[in-house]
Order: sequence, then C-alpha cells, then structure tokens
Amino acid sequence: MLSLRTLLCAFDDSEPSAQALVAAADLAERVHATLHIVQVDPLFHAPKSHADGTNLNALYRSRMQVAVDRLLGEGAFDVLAPVLHVLQSEAPADGILRCAAEVGADLVVLGTHRRRGLERLLAGSVAAEVLRRSSVPVLVASARTVPGPEAPVVAAVDLEDPSLRALELGRDAAAVFGAPFHLATVRAAAPDTLVGTGPHRKRLTPSPAKVSREAAHAALDTLAEAAAVVGAETHVLPGVPVPDLVHLAERTRAGLLVVGTHGRHGWDRLRLGSVAEGVVTEAPCSVLVVPLAVRSAAMAPEGIVALHED
Repeated sequence: MLSLRTLLCAFDDSEPSAQALVAAADLAERVHATLHIVQVDPLFHAPKSHADGTNLNALYRSRMQVAVDRLLGEGAFDVLAPVLHVLQSEAPADGILRCAAEVGADLVVLGTHRRRGLERLLAGSVAAEVLRRSSVPVLVASARTVPGPEAPVVAAVDLEDPSLRALELGRDAAAVFGAPFHLATVRAAAPDTLVGTGPHRKRLTPSPAKVSREAAHAALDTLAEAAAVVGAETHVLPGVPVPDLVHLAERTRAGLLVVGTHGRHGWDRLRLGSVAEGVVTEAPCSVLVVPLAVRSAAMAPEGIVALHED
C-alpha cells in the first residue's frame, strides 16, 4: 500500500492544474490521505486586500472551493475537506516547494503545459523546476489515461544506478489502482542491433557501453525479488531512455510511468539532459517522478553491478 499521508496539489485555474486536482483528489480518497491545495500568486508585494476592503485570501479561498465542486461534483469540497493555502509574492515553484516542506507532504501533484523547444526555454516551466528541486516524489498528472486493469503502471529502472524506491512506489501504485505492473530498463546497444523504423528511432544515440539482454533481464528479476514484486512483466529496450520509454508507454497503453531522477542542475543538467523532464514532456500518460539518493555500486542489490560487457 502506498505510504502517503499528506498530498499537496498545486492549483492555478489552468486546465493542467485542473487535471492535477482531479488526480490528487482521487488518490487522496484511495489511500485515505489529507489533501492540501496550494495556489501561488507570484505578484511582487501583492496587497492583502483590494481598495474596497475585499480580503484577497478569502477571495482566493472562495474561488478554490468553487473550482473543487465544479471539477469533482457538487459537495466534493465538503467531503474532501482539503486544507487550502494561498501564497503571495513569490515564484510559483518556490511557493509550492516551501508549502510542501511546511505541511510535510509525501507527494506533490501538479500539471504541466508540456511546453517544448524554444517556447519552453523562453517561458520556463514550473513543473520542471519543481521536479529538479523536490525532495519528495512528484506526480505530473494527465487526463488522458489513468492506471487500471487495462492500463498498467510501468516503472523504469536504471541498471547503472539501481534504486528500489521508484520500483516500490510503482508496485504500490499498481496495487492501489488494480493495475498490472511492468518493469522496464533501457540498455545501451550497438547501432546495428536497433530494430524498428518508427519516429522514436530517429533520435537514438546509443552509448558505447553495452549490456546483454540476458544480463539486463536477470538484473530486473533481481530487483523485482528485492522489492517483493511478483508476476511483473519486464521489458529490456535497446536505445536511449526518453524515446524508448515513451514508446513503451504508448505500446502498453500505460496509465502511469514511474521514473527516478537525481535532479541535476546547471551545466551538468544541460550537458546530460534529464530523463525525467523529457519523459514528462513526451509521455502519453501521467508520470510519477521519484527523487533518488546518490548511490554507490556497493549499495546496489546483489547481482545488479558489473553488467557492462567489454
């Protein structure tokens, strides 16, 4: 069972945040967690009231109550009894992260406009900033699919830096939603071993290091055993993570894709990119991003290290 006691949903009246609110409310009901909703007003030194004496905090809270009942049904606000937070005079990502820390959130739920290319560089992305800086898992919600018997939960595992945390959260999410659970990894492969002619293959740039398919499947089995996962379907994908994981999510009609991140910053992030951010931008389903602690090879489950072939 998912060990989530406190959920924080970021809301700003946009369509993506409406999707996040629906997802957060549904998950809070399923796991019996307290739901917090935060709205951040980034206006610098915003006044606490209008000139006519109207209290802005009260106004925001009233609008949030109306939004909850509109999105979830009349009376939903009273049933959910969410805790409301209105923050002013700070950047949205800063406010969301500060609120998450103050309420002790186990999970942050938000939406994203899925901006790409130059538009994303110019406009920035609150979701991307939260993903990079959050110390707790972040669920980026999508209205297109939800986990269920026909929509599996797919957890992506990096065999070079294996962690049970993302795998365990994916396993528990699958149980909560009654969905099949899949494990996937993307192995480095020589160019002539790549198969398929779909659009996702055009961007593949394999690493020089190679991992045999047999070793990768064995490593996934070892991880599954360590996380007490039984009966999971496994996928070993040759290529690079983002396009292959997105393609897998499309092919399996996944309801949730779970990925880990180390939250790279600055030049390291620009040089190496971010699998989590790329998957969030491209995935056809909701994405659960799990921050991973820095690990050494000695900390990996037995049987996972030394997978590279010479």
